[in-house]
Amino acid sequence: MTVGSGHTIPLFGNGDGGEQKYIGQEFKDHISINYLLSKLDVTQSGRHSRPINEAEFFATSFADAFSKNVFALVYRRCDTRTEPAATPEHYWKALMKEAGRLKVAGLSPILLVDNQTRPDWLWDWRYSTIEPEYWRPTDLNVHYLENKCNGYVCNLNFIEVYEAPLRLGES
Repeated sequence: MTVGSGHTIPLFGNGDGGEQKYIGQEFKDHISINYLLSKLDVTQSGRHSRPINEAEFFATSFADAFSKNVFALVYRRCDTRTEPAATPEHYWKALMKEAGRLKVAGLSPILLVDNQTRPDWLWDWRYSTIEPEYWRPTDLNVHYLENKCNGYVCNLNFIEVYEAPLRLGES
């Protein structure tokens, strides 16, 4: 998920060195976590190594943190259900059934995974073409699209796969 970079948030005021500002304060009614950053935490020498590309570092750090919180807000509002998929075969069948249902409804299905290496067969499907360790669907087409946002992993047929802040093993 990418947050637009056209907005700037002032980090520090004209007070003493210990002044603090809330990042994302204007969203406090919608996002449960506000980030508190002390000027001393990033400016006092000896405590932290300051990056050469400090502005880019802070912009990326805050955009990533902010986008994770927006994702959490949206995800909490989604209807979810649990369907155990202990085998690659069951996982693939359940995934294709749900993706097909969404596609018929005119939506673009995506798959969110907690880590691009889980489940194990997802990693295997992406990289093991000669001697796969797990069952591989015969109709599986793994491909990669250009210019996708951070978190993009690959495409499984027409389903875009993204890494997202989910619980361990969840997808």
